Amino acid sequence: MLTAISLLVSGLLQLTPLNPLDRLDLDLLHFLRASLPVAAEPMEPVVAIIAIDEATYRTAPFRGLPKIMWTRQMAAVQNATLAAGAKTFAWDIILPTMGTAYLADKRFHTPLLKSLAQWGRGEQRVVLGDVSVGTDLVGPDRAFVLAVGGSKNIRSLNLPLDTDGVVRSLPGFVQVAGSDGQVRRVPAMAAELAARALAAPVAEPPADAALNFPEQPSTLPVHSFADLVACADAGAGDYFARHFQDKLVLFGAVLDIEDRKLASNRFVTTADYAGAPAGCINGQPPSGRADRNLTPGVIIHAAAVDNLIRHSYLVPTGPPARLLIILVLAVIAAIAAMRLSTWTSLALIAALVCAWAIAAAFALRANVWLPLTDVWLALVLAWTAAYLYRFWTVDRERATVRESFSRYLDADLIDDIIERGAVPDLGGERREMTVFFSDIVAFSSLSEHMTPPELVRFLNVYFEIISREIKRHGGIIERFVGDSVVGLFGAPIPDPCHALSGVRCALVINTALDASQHLFGLPDGGRVHTRIGVNSGDMVVGNVGARKRFTYTVMGDCVNLAARLESGGKQFGTAILVGEATRDLCGNEILFRHVDNIRVVGRAEPVALFEPLAERDVASGAAVDLKQAYEEALALIHALDFASARKKLLALAQAGDPVSAKTLERLAALEADPPGPDWDRVITLHSK
Repeated sequence: MLTAISLLVSGLLQLTPLNPLDRLDLDLLHFLRASLPVAAEPMEPVVAIIAIDEATYRTAPFRGLPKIMWTRQMAAVQNATLAAGAKTFAWDIILPTMGTAYLADKRFHTPLLKSLAQWGRGEQRVVLGDVSVGTDLVGPDRAFVLAVGGSKNIRSLNLPLDTDGVVRSLPGFVQVAGSDGQVRRVPAMAAELAARALAAPVAEPPADAALNFPEQPSTLPVHSFADLVACADAGAGDYFARHFQDKLVLFGAVLDIEDRKLASNRFVTTADYAGAPAGCINGQPPSGRADRNLTPGVIIHAAAVDNLIRHSYLVPTGPPARLLIILVLAVIAAIAAMRLSTWTSLALIAALVCAWAIAAAFALRANVWLPLTDVWLALVLAWTAAYLYRFWTVDRERATVRESFSRYLDADLIDDIIERGAVPDLGGERREMTVFFSDIVAFSSLSEHMTPPELVRFLNVYFEIISREIKRHGGIIERFVGDSVVGLFGAPIPDPCHALSGVRCALVINTALDASQHLFGLPDGGRVHTRIGVNSGDMVVGNVGARKRFTYTVMGDCVNLAARLESGGKQFGTAILVGEATRDLCGNEILFRHVDNIRVVGRAEPVALFEPLAERDVASGAAVDLKQAYEEALALIHALDFASARKKLLALAQAGDPVSAKTLERLAALEADPPGPDWDRVITLHSK
């Protein structure tokens, strides 16, 4: 049993898509890793970031100037960085226009254009960026594109967002349509920079590869652009060589609001410039707002470049290993639930949850992405399943009740008995509910050509269809008698919509039978149809029988009327007949037609008969027209205008309405023996 529980839990967790939990895993693992008491060893940076920060906007000459007016300073920093030996200078900001129309000096941007031409088109060490926004592409001004050497030195800066708006996936490659119309996957900014650093193409990571943000902020050092501008003006080339030689440099924005995104490190709140090196001019590292959970886009790109160069990006554990982990821990949890006391086993599960969290955090430090929430769920579910099994096995009374009554009581009724906590006695209760009777049309002629095994198989198929629909609509099977089925709606569990449930069930059953004719194995032309009677009202329901053998049944005049309605379907040409109380309880949900008024044997009060045609919100125009035309004909009969009624009914009968055909027969009897002036518009039935 322990093995079965463990296999079931592990199998369910593998078959059930848990993508939201898998995404949450990565976010939690970044947080858990950052919370480990032992700090990770620092790594030598391979990437450096030059950031336009809030201090830049407050510093002369940038204060009050639009960014497009900073191109001379941008050129100076780019020249100094690349001259100091940086491998590549990548732009995570876009200058979509030069704004020369508003400049007196039309050669204002010449320093940047020359820098782009020298280091980009000339030495292939500058990469500009563009972004796709919907169907539009936002990129640098055409002059900058030409200067840098064209599209070969321009790469996408788009970051892939998960459905919850968080950046987790590695932004490695993007799809681009070529001039020949073919769509190709080409490196995005991060993959392009990694390829240039490694001097070799970067293999495309797996589709489910995810970002692995470096644990130590110093792995992605951030420098203030304003400080480096002053540094370049001062001719401090040794500072540039010390911090940028042999590194990939990304130039972007680290601002309080602009270009920040939720990423998989969102639970790790870190100051913007944590781990930043000392500045060039004042010897102090740049400072920013502390503890932010929104990551600047340039840092996300830098992390992606770092991942691709070090091959440290994350790939989820494969299904076989994941299944093995879940299975082993599920077995441990199940054994604890079965063998230990409740509190001891709960303490063990809590310890396992914590231990696995620590193990998964250390594994992430080694660039291994172990499942987290899957394992936690496996521990909880396996413990719960095993504990419930243990609870049920020691509760002998419940087990005895279920075993004793399962052969002849509906499962819902058994659950109700168990919930009450006692074996039922022979008492009963009066309750408003709905009873359902059904019979197979022409069953005798169908069954007389069947062998006993064929007949049993036929009835089993039929009863399975009827039972499925009754249970699906909230009813229970009260009994099978020959080819008849009796169903109850509203007991043992109260249902305020019992009448509507019963009528909906009746409507669906004939459709289900039509779709299942091939299962009955009847000769060509043979079809199975059923007649149904449904009635609602106060009835006595309870357990009836001997003390060692009883059944849950229903009694009352309303029950007898439901049986009469079912058998009366033959006389009135209906597949379904319901009583007036049922019609009233259904409200406006069902389209009914008034078939006739009858007086049955044993009842003095007349009974109005109704046929449900369809659920009102899906009823066809033809059904609505049929109801109207037939009820007009019935009103003409009650008004003793037999000729007009015959004309209407004849048209309906010729159109294929069996109810109108049967009503024509009753009309003929009325014409042959006209009723007297005291006729109460009720047809008296002289047999059951």
